[in-house]
Amino acid sequence: LGIFVPGRRWQVQTEARRYEVPMPPFVFVGRALDYSIFAVKKRPVTGREPLFHVPCPNVHSHGTICPGNTPFPFCSAQTILGALTLFMEDSLFNSHLCQHKCRTYPEDVRQLWAEMDGRKRFLLSELIPVQRSLHALLS
Repeated sequence: LGIFVPGRRWQVQTEARRYEVPMPPFVFVGRALDYSIFAVKKRPVTGREPLFHVPCPNVHSHGTICPGNTPFPFCSAQTILGALTLFMEDSLFNSHLCQHKCRTYPEDVRQLWAEMDGRKRFLLSELIPVQRSLHALLS
């Protein structure tokens, strides 16, 4: 099951502090207890639009979320939005998998969060492409 999430500001948290950062639009996909997340530049229409690394730690290079201790629910139409909120706002983001998620700070995307804290819009030029299409992800 997959959903499109428009770009907006999120309250995200690390060990050191809480940020209110703008994020690009997302595609959030769940299958059983496994979830994946990718950034997109606009709402997908054809399924052939490019996908990008989500500018967040704790996400593998292939888009799968590392759940850590997060108790993700079994994915369904009733639980997928809660799972997204659980990941974005109720998780503690650490240094795991924080590399290669944005152009300006390739070693740690959390530095971009500090720079973007309180801003209104995410800079789409920061996105790094993934060699995968939405169509392939859902196949």
